[in-house]
Amino acid sequence: MKSDNNSVIAFTLKLLRKFQMLTFYPVVMDLLDHDSAEVRIQAVQTLLSLEDPSTINTLMKVYYDQPLEVQFEILRVMKISKDPCCTNLLKKELSDNTVSGIKVNAAEALFALGHQEYLTQQAQNEESSEEFIQIIKYALREKIC
Repeated sequence: MKSDNNSVIAFTLKLLRKFQMLTFYPVVMDLLDHDSAEVRIQAVQTLLSLEDPSTINTLMKVYYDQPLEVQFEILRVMKISKDPCCTNLLKKELSDNTVSGIKVNAAEALFALGHQEYLTQQAQNEESSEEFIQIIKYALREKIC
């Protein structure tokens, strides 16, 4: 895990996922500060796989300190986990973030968490931009005409 070779670390993380080596959870958490975004992404995937109840809370704490591609992965993990504790972060990212991809991932995660009514209300808001409405409709799986 302390190798200078990112491929070695990525391979080790895959092994941890495959064999559910829960004792390495703290070591994997430390990799969220690694220099390589790819290693961080692999660490996020491994944390989800190790199924610790504190994972989503921990990811929410480090979310804003991560590079964009790692933030995408954290949002994807939140969608998969369906943990309701991340709802406020997802709503904030949907409404405040300027990156369309982040908005899309946040909307899809909210949809997965069962917040269809919230998304529908946001899409019907007269002050919402056309791009914002399209993002929400995409998350709701509606066709945009």
